[in-house]
Order: sequence, then structure tokens, then C-alpha cells
Amino acid sequence: MTNENQVITSNGEIIQLEQVISDTPNYQIVIGEDGKARKKMKYHKIWSIVPETDEQVEELYRVTIERNNGLVKSLSECNGQEITVMEILFTPYEKLNEDTFANDYGVTTTIKDKDGKWFATSSKIAYYQLKNMTETFGFPSEDGYKPIVVKVEKKKENQGYSTNLRFVKRVK
Repeated sequence: MTNENQVITSNGEIIQLEQVISDTPNYQIVIGEDGKARKKMKYHKIWSIVPETDEQVEELYRVTIERNNGLVKSLSECNGQEITVMEILFTPYEKLNEDTFANDYGVTTTIKDKDGKWFATSSKIAYYQLKNMTETFGFPSEDGYKPIVVKVEKKKENQGYSTNLRFVKRVK
């Protein structure tokens, strides 16, 4: 017999689903199959660009939807590179964890540099680092924004590598 927090798979295995204890616009508190509570952050779409022409709409579509078209380079391939941040796109997404049936939230951070090149990552660390920088130094869509320069750093973690962004300077 199962309850509403369990699923029976096609091979008869019973999987305990996570239970949502609290759900706000910014996060969920869930109890996982291990019985431990955790906070799952939710992300919000924030773009510094509001497309005004057909060409801009098409470019943003290609950059955010058509990832394998050569327009966007992964930040994980840019270790040690400095990037002057001219535009930022924070684009949230949801995905289903096929093993646990849990809904996972993520965010893609996309940056346009001074040369018009695009870079992207789904690293949550890079998202929070860039978000903190923009809260301190301003967002590209704000009047008087002085572009910031960030350095991409790939760091070894317990479960692989993480992509980090370190503040270097503001362009005067």
C-alpha cells in the first residue's frame, strides 16, 4: 500500500517522494526521501535587455533557446578569462529529477561582453556571485551603469567542478 508521497515505478519499486512543507515565490522547504529538510531556491527572470527590434528578438531567442548554434560559449570553457559585463540574462528553468520525481529549480546566467560575445552557465554559484555584484555595483539596464569586469574561475569541488565569477574591477 502506498500513500500520496510515494510512487510505484513500472518495475514495482516504491519511491518515497519529497514532501513540500512550505512554498513561497522565492523557495520551497521540502522533506526529502532521507527525512531531512532542505531549502530549494526558486529563480526569477531578470534581463537587462528589453528587445525593441525584430533582430534583437531573434538574437535573444537564439541565445536563450538555441544553445548549440555557436553564439553562446560555456563559461566552464573560459577558466582564467576576464569578461566585461555589458548585458545579463537570468533565465530560470525547472526540471524533473527522473530518479526521485522531485522538481528541481535552476537558473541559466547569460552574459554579453563588450565585444558582443555571449557566455552562459547554469552554475548557481556564478548566479549568486553575479547577482551580489549587480546589487552592489548596479544592473546593466540601470542609468549610470559602469560595466564590471569578472574573472572566470573553475574550482574543484567534491562532486566535480564549479564555475565561479570573481569581481575584478569596474570600467571607468
